[in-house]
Amino acid sequence: MSQHKLTTRIVHDGEHPERNRLGAPTVMPIVSSATYVQTNAEGIDWGFANVNESFTYIRRGNPTVQALEIAIASAEETKGAIATATGMSAMFLAIQTALYTPSPKNKTKRVLCARDVFGSTFTLLKDVFALQGYETLLCDTTNLAEVAQVMVKQQPDVLILEAISNPMLKVSDIPALTAMAHEIGARVIVDATIATPVLRRMVHDGVDIIMHSATKYLNGHGDIAAGAVAINDPELLKSAQKFLRLIGLNLAPYEARMVSRGMKTLTLRMKQQCANANAVATWLTQQPAIKTVFHPSLPSHPQHELCKRLFNGHFGAVVSFELVNASRSAVFGLMDRCKIITPTTSIGDIYTLMTYPAISSHRDIAPEERAKQGITDGLVRLSVGIEDVEDIIADLAQALS
Repeated sequence: MSQHKLTTRIVHDGEHPERNRLGAPTVMPIVSSATYVQTNAEGIDWGFANVNESFTYIRRGNPTVQALEIAIASAEETKGAIATATGMSAMFLAIQTALYTPSPKNKTKRVLCARDVFGSTFTLLKDVFALQGYETLLCDTTNLAEVAQVMVKQQPDVLILEAISNPMLKVSDIPALTAMAHEIGARVIVDATIATPVLRRMVHDGVDIIMHSATKYLNGHGDIAAGAVAINDPELLKSAQKFLRLIGLNLAPYEARMVSRGMKTLTLRMKQQCANANAVATWLTQQPAIKTVFHPSLPSHPQHELCKRLFNGHFGAVVSFELVNASRSAVFGLMDRCKIITPTTSIGDIYTLMTYPAISSHRDIAPEERAKQGITDGLVRLSVGIEDVEDIIADLAQALS
């Protein structure tokens, strides 16, 4: 359905697999079978040889999961997508694919990563890929001059960044960075979890691998864990599929169906949540108990104009702020006083969620590195939901008071 708009594509693509059969299900069924029947032994052999055209074993493909992958690829406008068991398994698969798929560039075994990348991504590079001999270099990807200098000097194999960083909500110039990386033969991985395809389809910027924690906005209801990578290059896509089957990072059919269902309302949810986040961010700037508010919708945000240009006037649905009394006990007290807002450890649900990065997403990062990223003991992350924004603000007001 490439001729249709995004909202129409994510409602229909991947559904109605038997549309022309009388009495066919409207909704893609959950196919939970681990193995699949062939008409004869020759069919089994053919199925293993043509993994994208037939089903043989669940680790090599599943109809329900395939339907989700069709929907994600359609949303991102890539040639293919792969669903994984979690967001971090998707990031692992993305890095593994980018590093181990042959390229014309000489391998330096260096990865250039945004300094304020998601905490678990940083730990994955430091604790897993470092054991494979890869060196991770950190830089401020909002500073194009700094990135250019590091790229020319260090010649990294891969650049990893977030479309909107978590939790400091910095916005990098994705088209410029991708062009810069490709000039030296480096591949680009972008974590698009907070941006989602609603804000931008980064395949048109030349991004090699677009990664999502589908647990968050793609699913949107906080009831499953899932991940996804979207890839346009056939060689990279083939490598990613191979690694998926070998390592067994597959998403289960039930979870795939839940993400598929969640995606039907993605554009509606994102527009409402982004609008709510804009209002909440503006209100927070007027509160004496708040020291600093981080949200790209604010004219004071360093990348406000860039974000407006890249993301079609949207600014994301996550707001971070720092309390004047920047202490762990102050944050705990604020979280405990919320009535509607839910203290939790994630983002992207229909509910408004409050999290404390120092003890959750960035817990495993050394305090000195957290400080370099601006993650203080008083920093709070708010994932704004779809509730009436007046109720969200009223709850914040009573909790802050």
